[in-house]
Amino acid sequence: MPKTSISFCYVLFFYSLSSCEQDDFQAVFVVKLIGEMWNNILLTKDSRTNMLVDKITSNVKVFYNGDNSFREVTVHSFRKGSVIATFSISYAALGSIQILKIQEHVTMTGKISTIPAKILNISSDKVPNAPTITSASSFNSTSIQLHWTSISDAGGMGYLVYYKQAGSRFDPVQFKSVMLAVTQTVISGLREFTGYTFRVLASSSNGNGVASEPVTISTDEDVPSVPPSNLKLIVYSSTRISLLWDAIKDSQTNGVLLGYNVSLTWRDKMDNRLRGSTRAVQPTGGSVILTLKYLLKFTIYSLKVCGFTSKGCGPWSNEVHASTLRDVPSQPPSNITYKNFTSTSSATIHWDTIPLGHLNGILQGYQVTYKQIMQSELPVEEATDVTKNLGPNSSSLELNDLQAHSIYQVEIAAVTDAGIGVAHTIFLETCRCPKTLYTNFWVHPPYLNQNTSTGVIDGIFPNIVTQMLTWACGVCNNGHGDTILNMTSNGRDMTSLKDSVVGVIEDIDDVPQVSFPIYGNEDIKEYKGSHQYVKVVDSPGIAFINVRQKPKVMNLALACLPLIGFVLCITYISGFIMWLLERKSNNGQFHENFSKGIIDGFWWSFISITTVGYGDRVPVSRLGRLFGVFWILTGLVVISVLISEITNSFTTLCMSTTYNDHLIYGSKIAVIKNSVEYRVGTQMNAIIDKEYQYYSIDDIHDALQNGNVFGALIDTYVAADQKDHLFDENIKVNKLLEKKIGYGVVLSGDAKVVQKRCNDFMKRKVEEISKVIQNYTSTLEFQPPEENESTEKSSNLFEVESATFKMALLCLGLLLSMAVIGGLILHVILLKRRTNKVDRAHSRQVVINMRNEMRQFVDVFYQDIKAKISDLKVKHRQEIAKLVQLKEK
Repeated sequence: MPKTSISFCYVLFFYSLSSCEQDDFQAVFVVKLIGEMWNNILLTKDSRTNMLVDKITSNVKVFYNGDNSFREVTVHSFRKGSVIATFSISYAALGSIQILKIQEHVTMTGKISTIPAKILNISSDKVPNAPTITSASSFNSTSIQLHWTSISDAGGMGYLVYYKQAGSRFDPVQFKSVMLAVTQTVISGLREFTGYTFRVLASSSNGNGVASEPVTISTDEDVPSVPPSNLKLIVYSSTRISLLWDAIKDSQTNGVLLGYNVSLTWRDKMDNRLRGSTRAVQPTGGSVILTLKYLLKFTIYSLKVCGFTSKGCGPWSNEVHASTLRDVPSQPPSNITYKNFTSTSSATIHWDTIPLGHLNGILQGYQVTYKQIMQSELPVEEATDVTKNLGPNSSSLELNDLQAHSIYQVEIAAVTDAGIGVAHTIFLETCRCPKTLYTNFWVHPPYLNQNTSTGVIDGIFPNIVTQMLTWACGVCNNGHGDTILNMTSNGRDMTSLKDSVVGVIEDIDDVPQVSFPIYGNEDIKEYKGSHQYVKVVDSPGIAFINVRQKPKVMNLALACLPLIGFVLCITYISGFIMWLLERKSNNGQFHENFSKGIIDGFWWSFISITTVGYGDRVPVSRLGRLFGVFWILTGLVVISVLISEITNSFTTLCMSTTYNDHLIYGSKIAVIKNSVEYRVGTQMNAIIDKEYQYYSIDDIHDALQNGNVFGALIDTYVAADQKDHLFDENIKVNKLLEKKIGYGVVLSGDAKVVQKRCNDFMKRKVEEISKVIQNYTSTLEFQPPEENESTEKSSNLFEVESATFKMALLCLGLLLSMAVIGGLILHVILLKRRTNKVDRAHSRQVVINMRNEMRQFVDVFYQDIKAKISDLKVKHRQEIAKLVQLKEK
């Protein structure tokens, strides 16, 4: 034995201090020292070898410190393999786990005290060597079955199977003894799903042998041994509850806790059977919470929980109970019934209670909400909701504030203490028109005629309006049926027929609902802001009718008097100038006395204005002759102006026609009051006769015949229908004005809602409407003003049968008679005066006067002959001179 092998027997034995020569039990250990590096010096007795020996012995002693069975440790040798040490440990006895303890310690820690080491082999010549565990299996959740090899040289008593929970230390008293002949056993009473480490060793009379290599295996899983605890229910809403519980402790799960099963039970609303469901919840650490959604409203639920492993569910917890909160009904009232087209203003709805299981609370009543979504087939913008609240015992409701020709969206819902439930939506449709529509109209042929003998109303409008409203109103199937058009009453105890359009317009109100014919056009949609307008008939235009005007010749003649006066003034001035020029040199023809000479000058000027004069007055001075030439030329211009003005006046009279549209402007005309013709006349700047109000064609005809107005504007269809009564040789159509006008119907009150359908009728029934219009209208024979009207007028001035000629003849006859009578009276007066003068005059004076007159005449003749002879002499000499010159050439 090496020197370092030291006996510690006297130290380790408490009961004997004898020498080492007494019998010991040795076990030889072959250990690999992991932390040491090999050096061949370890094969010698070197200090480093001694240090390693001391290190091993000291650590073994430390490990067995306090163990009375330990005696000594002896290092035998070292060999290469890093460093593999062989040493032996001596024990006073091996009756327990002395060898197993160091085996387990090195296996668990990889050290002998502080030396990193691995046991390669243990052997002993006193106790059996280690058997080998061949198999280990889980027999159940609390038992493990082991098999091992037998030890032939055991020489002992049997086997000891030591076991422990994995990670713990072997307990010297926790083992199972097995007979020597048996190499298997079942270890029972273990904990569920727990890892255990097993070692088997053989025992002999000398003590316990070397233990086998450890085998670690876990027991099988089992269900948890306890239920979840501290269950609590939290109610959030009518459909959501949370269940909270404490998780099962790991030591009580007996396996891998896969989750929790939650059992959910409740009773149906009839409380006649129990329903249930189970839900799995994933495990979590600490408390576990499960939120249950989509539960039945206002229902009591019972819940219990168990934990489960792969082996099943453990014990169930005690049940906990909670009710979901009250909520609004989840379904609307059932069996809702109603009828459309029962009235223009009301409808009734019936319903049954909410289906069982969907009330979700205590019924407080019902809420009916409705609004108008369409009227007249058009969407209603910004419709207002109307809400009716009813008691819990109600099962019907009559809506009385509806409007005609409308669709209403109605929502019916039950109400609980939690609020308003799910609503059922229906759509109610009211009738378009009431049972009776009252009318308001006036006679305006051919648009509307009345038979004077029978009083029957006929014409374009009665036919079209009746068809239009019948189609537009339709049939109120579940109510009053067809709509009737009352043509006799206006609905306010008055007749429908009015005297004029003014009366019709004044009577337009909510009742009567239908007024016609009313002027308008297709662009008009509203009338007076609150009523609707539907155009029915397009008028071909407006006829301008006037009376043929008689030519006013005297007015034209009088109109020329200023120009005639102007010509006479110029003539007088010209005569005055000529008198000034000739009174000295030609006092025989132009007397020097102003009062006499100016008369001579005026006479010369007047007869020379268009001709060269008569020769009785002739200027002789050069200035007088030059002025004479100037005056003759000027006179032609002046007289031409006068004649052209007179001619122009007569030409204008003859060429102008009484049927030109420009005559409307500034002319006094007659139109029916408040008619479209009234507005057209105003636009054309005509003078509307305001002295008298015209309500019918008869009024206009009388005004034309009496000459109160220049003309009239009348609808073309009306003028054509009344042409036999309206026109004669003097009253004719002047012009047809193409204006975008027409006649239509004003819908008011309950009839306003069918305006769109009336317009649709007018678009769809064009052919039928055209036939009605053709049946009630006639053609207006209109001929444009004749081209020979001017000729007719000009000829009428002298036509024997013409009024103009007759008037002129009458005036001239009167003037002639006045002239003859005046001449005779003047002749008698002058004759009487002349007789008196002759009686008083002397014959001598008469002779003197005659002599003077003859002398004056001879003087004038002499001067004229003298001047002419002088002129002829000068002319004769000039001609002789020219003749001489011609001969000389």
